[in-house]
Amino acid sequence: MAPRHYLRCLGQPALFAATGELIRFRTKKHLALLVYLAIESDQQHRRDRLAELLWPKVSLAEARHSLATALSVLRPRVGADVLRATRDQVTLAGGHLALDLERLAAGPVLGDGGYLLELEKRGYVQAGPFTPEVVVEHPDALAQLHREFLRAGAEVLQTMTFYASDDKLAKAKKLGATHTINYKTTPDWDKEVLKRTGGAGVDHVIEVGGANTLEKS
Repeated sequence: MAPRHYLRCLGQPALFAATGELIRFRTKKHLALLVYLAIESDQQHRRDRLAELLWPKVSLAEARHSLATALSVLRPRVGADVLRATRDQVTLAGGHLALDLERLAAGPVLGDGGYLLELEKRGYVQAGPFTPEVVVEHPDALAQLHREFLRAGAEVLQTMTFYASDDKLAKAKKLGATHTINYKTTPDWDKEVLKRTGGAGVDHVIEVGGANTLEKS
């Protein structure tokens, strides 16, 4: 199979070409439609239902026209053989787009700094000092992001926190983290990860520690 486009559904949705180049949309609803169809791929969706869902404040005729415009925008971006539409039904063929939801569903995810980076993208944290002020200023945003990971089916394993302490990891546990590891009290945290996952390890690692932790990751 040829390299697939990558569709990010969590956080700020975005579509990337197989080369990593961002594919731009002038209208957010066009991208929202793609996300909806991708999550419900291989399902037949009634045009009227999609039109009412995305354009609820206009007449059905206007909404159907906006839907037709959106489909004409999506088709060259994902391929005419991927987006199939009749007069009454719309279907996005599965397996042609790589979704971040698939990566989360593939197995446990080990993340270090991933929350901070995503919150930065959402505008809650400014790049610069590694001070997660969002915990104080926007606690609801942090909790919402955590819920998004969990609802996507991720098994969250948290370790290597900045200024790690058992108290901080306990808070992560309350938020729903499946496992927590304090790298200060467990220097061989890589072996601990293997132990807790039955020797399977993790499928995706977000490594920001550098040379001192790269080998363990």
